[in-house]
Formats: sequence, structure tokens, C-alpha cells
Amino acid sequence: MNKEYNKKKKTAIIALSAVAVCLAGGLFWYMGTLNRSEPPTLPPDTQPGDVVEIVVPEIKPEGTTSNGESSDSMTAPVEESPSVSGEVQEKPSADKPKSPSEATPPAQKPAETDKAPVENPDSSGACQPEQTPKPDTNQPQSGDKQNGQIYVPGFGWIENEGGGSDVHEAPNAGTGEAVGDM
Repeated sequence: MNKEYNKKKKTAIIALSAVAVCLAGGLFWYMGTLNRSEPPTLPPDTQPGDVVEIVVPEIKPEGTTSNGESSDSMTAPVEESPSVSGEVQEKPSADKPKSPSEATPPAQKPAETDKAPVENPDSSGACQPEQTPKPDTNQPQSGDKQNGQIYVPGFGWIENEGGGSDVHEAPNAGTGEAVGDM
């Protein structure tokens, strides 16, 4: 029986080792393929020897004119560039001033929103509640006992079993001797 058990144990260890080696090999293979990228695909009408020309329009920094000259003030004209669909789009900040001196105050003040009056303000103007909530005196408090039951908040009235615990030490505890018969 012992030989059969050892044989099964060795078989299980060998099988699990083989699975672990396969998983480790698969992990290394997967990690090796992560950085590889597929070669770019060519459009269907081109051949591998053809040269494909890609044109990227020049990006001009803000503060330069269309001639490439730097303007003294930061108010360069807004260049409109065609988008992918062919439409002309403006920058979202095209109509905003570029410096604080160009900013103009609003024509009129924003309308005041109706503010609710503060109820029961104190001397500093902060809101005070009308009355502080007081605990209900009819509600039982934690630990109240009645008719052999005890009140526990969240559980209600439960049977009072006296609490605490009785400890009975075994006669042979700590001696190292057997406690019972086998």
C-alpha cells in the first residue's frame, strides 16, 4: 500500500512539474511576441517595390505669422487648417484675448440668484437648527433587561444567557499526557 501511494505521489509531482514547465515556456513565448509588430500593410493598388509618398503639413507655433516671422504681440492671426473630412475648423480659443490687457469686462453683471434666507441665524449669521434632536425616552437603551431578555441595538430583544463564560480546565492539561483512551 505504501509503495502504491509513493508511486502515485511521484506521478502527480512529475505531471505537475510538466504542466509548470509548459506554462513557463508559454509565458516566455508570449512575452517575446509582445514587442514585435506586424509589418505595415500597403494599400491594395501598390506593389512592394512602389514608393508611397506621405505628406504632413507643417505645424507653425503660436506667435508666428504665416510668413514665419515672429510677431511682437501674441495676437497672431488664426490659421485655419483643413480637417480630415475637408471642413475648415477654428481653434476653440480663436475669439479669446491672448493677454490681460486685451480682455474686456462683461457688459452687465450676472443676475443674482435667489438665495434662501438663513433659518435661525446666530450672531455670526450661520444657520442653527430649530431644535436639537433628543433621544426618545420610550426607546429601550443598550443593555436594558426585561422578562429574561436583554436589548441590543440593531438586534432588538434577545434571550439573556448571562454573558461571560465558564472555563473548565482538563485534568491533564499542560502535562503532555494523553487525555483520553484510544
